[in-house]
Amino acid sequence: WEVAIVKQSREHEDINMVAIPAEHIAGSEAIAVVEAFLHTPFSKKEKYIRRIGEINELSQSK
Repeated sequence: WEVAIVKQSREHEDINMVAIPAEHIAGSEAIAVVEAFLHTPFSKKEKYIRRIGEINELSQSK
């Protein structure tokens, strides 16, 4: 539940949700995490696009 982790996850894995445990994070930290989530775009570098494609292939093969 760190801003840096949320930013990296948005940039590299294009995450589409974030869960914040209210009992384990202060309100100001939660706001910072949500703002990072909302304002960090997917990086669109080839290696991350390829990774997302591989994940999608795996999920469709089951």
